[in-house]
Amino acid sequence: GNITNNHADVYVTNSWTDYSVEVRASVPINGYGWAVCGRLNPVTGARYEVFLYANFSPPQQWRLKLSKHVSWDRPASWDGINLANQTDFPLIVDTVDRTNLHVVKVTFQGNNIKVDFDGVERMSVDDDNFPHNGTPVPPFLSGGILLGIYSTNNAVLSFEDVLVRQLGPTADNQVVVTPEATA
Repeated sequence: GNITNNHADVYVTNSWTDYSVEVRASVPINGYGWAVCGRLNPVTGARYEVFLYANFSPPQQWRLKLSKHVSWDRPASWDGINLANQTDFPLIVDTVDRTNLHVVKVTFQGNNIKVDFDGVERMSVDDDNFPHNGTPVPPFLSGGILLGIYSTNNAVLSFEDVLVRQLGPTADNQVVVTPEATA
C-alpha cells in the first residue's frame, strides 16, 4: 500500500477481467472519506475509483464520486472529469452518525461500471474512451482492487468485509480480504 498526502491505500494485485468488489466499511468522524477502486494496474496506478465522502457543510450528507485515474500521481492523474460528466451522487444517510457501516459494491463488466450503495444501484456508466487532459483513454478492462482512506489527520478506516466475485463462466472464484488502512 501507499501513504501520501493524508491518503492511504491497500491493494490486491490479482488481475480479474469482469468482476465485482463489495466492501463494508465505516470512517470515524475525523476521516474525510473512503474509496473502492477496481481494474487497478499496480505498476502505473491506472484505475477506476468510487469515492464515498461526506460533504462537511450541513447536513453532512454522504456523496459518491466515480472517476478514472491514469497513474499513481495525485492529483495529476485525474483532471476533474467524472465518468460521463456525472455530478457527485448525494446520499441521504447518516447525517448525524458518520461511523455507521455502509456497503459499496462496484461491478466491472466490459466497459460498464455499476455502483451500488447499501444494495441500491446508484450509477451505471459505460467508459467510451473517457479522456484525460483532452486525450481519449481506452477503457481499463482488467486489474486488481484498491481500498483507500482520505483524512486531514490520523484516522483509521475499518473494513469489515471485502469480497471479490469473478463474473461469467468461472463465477465460483472469489477472494475475501480483511485489510485495515491508517492515514
